[in-house]
Amino acid sequence: MLRLYDLARGELLGPPVDVSVEDERREPVDRPAAVSLLAVNGRPAAVVLTGHQYTGERFLVGLWDLTDGSHLAWLEPAASPAVATTIVAGRPVVITVGTGGTLRVWDAAGRQTPRTIPTGADRIRFLAAGVLHGRPVVLAASHDGPVTTWDLTTGTALDQIRLPDTCRGIALGERGVLVVAIQNDIAVIETEIQGVVPDLGTPSEP
Repeated sequence: MLRLYDLARGELLGPPVDVSVEDERREPVDRPAAVSLLAVNGRPAAVVLTGHQYTGERFLVGLWDLTDGSHLAWLEPAASPAVATTIVAGRPVVITVGTGGTLRVWDAAGRQTPRTIPTGADRIRFLAAGVLHGRPVVLAASHDGPVTTWDLTTGTALDQIRLPDTCRGIALGERGVLVVAIQNDIAVIETEIQGVVPDLGTPSEP
């Protein structure tokens, strides 16, 4: 179940959204691994990666309408629980990871893949979307690799931050603060990249 809260009031907005599905074994796939928010055609939506023990490193990627709880689309299964959302050329996009560390940039409104970005990185586990000098970018990292910034328009690598130990997670703030969990420590890095917060409009009851 997916629950949407108004953080300002601390209240649950409407009933939970059931994001469980069945796989080819008719087994329920009901363990969300990651959630990212975006607006699709002016309506608040969530992209949800789900899986269970039988799917292994394969995660189902579903797009759900948060207003009425309806299922909008399935995207190609991902090879990693990492997901991010942003705007590219005025279109809402979903970024997931395919085999071989390839970044897939999905047009959420058109249900198409306008770009794939081969990174050559092994087992990308973390993504964070941002804007650098007006251009959409995504930061990608694996447990043992650097944090690499990729231009979502050209597909080129712009920068790398090498870490002294295992990466456990990344987050990017609106004011250019990158937070990286490194093994048992937290690093706070000032950057020119601004984090993306989706504009979901004014919440309303379903």
